[in-house]
Amino acid sequence: MLGAGTVAVEVSPTESLSMKVDAFGARTFYGAPPPGRTQPIAAVRMGQGLWSVLSEAKAPNYSVLLTPPPGEVVGVVPVEPKTERPGLVVLDEGRRSVSVCGRRGSTQLFSLSEEIAQVVVSPYHADSVITVVTRAGSLGFHNSGQASVIMHPDTKGKS
Repeated sequence: MLGAGTVAVEVSPTESLSMKVDAFGARTFYGAPPPGRTQPIAAVRMGQGLWSVLSEAKAPNYSVLLTPPPGEVVGVVPVEPKTERPGLVVLDEGRRSVSVCGRRGSTQLFSLSEEIAQVVVSPYHADSVITVVTRAGSLGFHNSGQASVIMHPDTKGKS
């Protein structure tokens, strides 16, 4: 039985890891295993802007504490560009850019002139598939190892 304010995060079908977190501000994300690994990753907000990213990137039950830049954490990816370790996906406070935050800082994936309405991070792909939709209807796609692509709606099309 877990105590008040404790969250259990399943790291494999036979193991679980308990952590003390702020139960009223708890938020978690799940992601695909890093390349060459079998266990999925998870990110858990610990409170006060601190996140724990759990994976077996370095060793079984490996955890790193991250403090992302201001904005909204919207997901976790198996590999962030600077360290090749799991990282947090962050939508900036102005809702115009998306970056991946890891142990050695952040890498910007998208920077748009339009306000981003939604960010979706696929928990099923080790390739870190990230999609954004703007309020103006533009779509953005990012796949790790490839350039980001932005598609704008055809506003001059036939009615």
